Amino acid sequence: MKKYLIVIMGMICSFGHADANIKFETLQSHSQLSKVCKQDALDVFKPKTYSLNVGKVTLNSYSCIRQKHDNPQYYSAYALKFASGKQLFFYDQTTDASAYVDIDAYAVGSSIVVFDNMNERGGDLILIWLQDAQHVYSTKIPYMTSDEGSVDVAVQGENIILQKKVYIGDDHQAQVKFKKVGQALVLKKENTKGLTYSSGHVKNFQHEAFR
Repeated sequence: MKKYLIVIMGMICSFGHADANIKFETLQSHSQLSKVCKQDALDVFKPKTYSLNVGKVTLNSYSCIRQKHDNPQYYSAYALKFASGKQLFFYDQTTDASAYVDIDAYAVGSSIVVFDNMNERGGDLILIWLQDAQHVYSTKIPYMTSDEGSVDVAVQGENIILQKKVYIGDDHQAQVKFKKVGQALVLKKENTKGLTYSSGHVKNFQHEAFR
């Protein structure tokens, strides 16, 4: 019995250690906009301004194209413009932007900005934490869900909680209805490190969710 208990405890410790080493892709900030990027048309994305801990910040979206191995590569760029005029640009060059069907952007709390590039059954969340005007961190979280599904983002203290939800239809008043599915994915704000993994099953979050 003790032997089996030791094996089980070892497995639990092993899994815990693996989870502790989970790292998400980060997007480095740049002060200049690449010449291959153009601001998205207003019918695709309309700039949004929020009052945050660093003052007013305007969110913007860009589409970029470049040649790679004689083939065009499409990718997205996201921008923050501060009241001072300073701008930060974040380039996501690892995902083919031509697969996206919609983009949304919003602020959560006083220091978190979210860009949600959506495809047919999921998308990519770009989370940006403005610790202050000099320390801005980003991370990219791919997710899978149902048609018209999405992810709720909430902030509780130092934690950022991502909860997948699937579309289940409209009610009798034509209001859209969703159902939360799966375990939430939790990130933590850490000084000098940025947004780090705290808890939740990343693989489940990145696999298709069913009703």
